[in-house]
Amino acid sequence: MSTSETQNILSELYEEVNVELPPLELNLGRYNTDRQRNEAKFDQLLIKFRRFLRLKQHRYALYFAYHLGKILDETIPRDERQVFHSKLSRHYLTGIVRVHFLFDTYGPEHIFITRIITFQQLRHLKEQDYKSLFNLAGAQS
Repeated sequence: MSTSETQNILSELYEEVNVELPPLELNLGRYNTDRQRNEAKFDQLLIKFRRFLRLKQHRYALYFAYHLGKILDETIPRDERQVFHSKLSRHYLTGIVRVHFLFDTYGPEHIFITRIITFQQLRHLKEQDYKSLFNLAGAQS
């Protein structure tokens, strides 16, 4: 990825946002344990993520990838994460983690104003280029 592409991504992330995130609608029933509830939520988000990725609806794919990453990072106890990681290919896991941390840093509401940022683009960034998005964020704040 070139410096100009990195700058294009950053300029999109620095745009002023007046967008509300849509509610996260999941059909969750009653579960005996938090793990069962988390697993049901994760599975439903994964189905939605894959559907929107297949339909090339990049904003919703990013939105559901962000929420999957949030569950992996904030909700699942460390000793249970491997069960959830095993439901994802390495490709999806890397992309989901990247999407979560990027939009957690810049604000998830930016997902719905993106024009150039896609799941595949973030997934295929070289590690150095991905990290530069955060280094440049610190320099511009």
